[in-house]
Amino acid sequence: MGRKGDQIGFILLYEVAGRGRDDMDAVADLVCQRLVRVTQLLPFFRDVHDHLLRISDLAEGYRDLVSSLFDIHFAVVGNRTNDVMKTLAVLSAIILPLSLIAGIYGMNFKHIPELETENGYWFTLGAMGLITILLLIYFWRRGWIFQRESVLEIEQSKEVIDDYEEA
Repeated sequence: MGRKGDQIGFILLYEVAGRGRDDMDAVADLVCQRLVRVTQLLPFFRDVHDHLLRISDLAEGYRDLVSSLFDIHFAVVGNRTNDVMKTLAVLSAIILPLSLIAGIYGMNFKHIPELETENGYWFTLGAMGLITILLLIYFWRRGWIFQRESVLEIEQSKEVIDDYEEA
């Protein structure tokens, strides 16, 4: 049974227990008002009423628990998606200036100043390589690439320890 089936099952259990609770409240009132003479049945109705109250509370608790578990699951999936998007954004930011340079020098114009120089090709490749290295260093220092989760966890643990020692 899938996630939706589990939710429907909990909702049905909650509704049945809730209806049973209301029905038992009505029966208990009826028994108390009209059948006071039958004192032997009253404890059984109270017992069934208590059981329905417990089942209703359990169903509500399970519904809250399942809802919390779904929230946790979606938060984890969202974090993974954010990591993937961050990686794609960094890759795009590195490729964009290289594509711009290649696009400009790939045009078929006769009067681009660096085209006629003897080392223009090597100068352009060197500029593209330098831009790539500078962007990689920039993103690495910002902690956006080449960071393992264990390294980040160790750094966070050190910060927590430092905060604890200061206090």
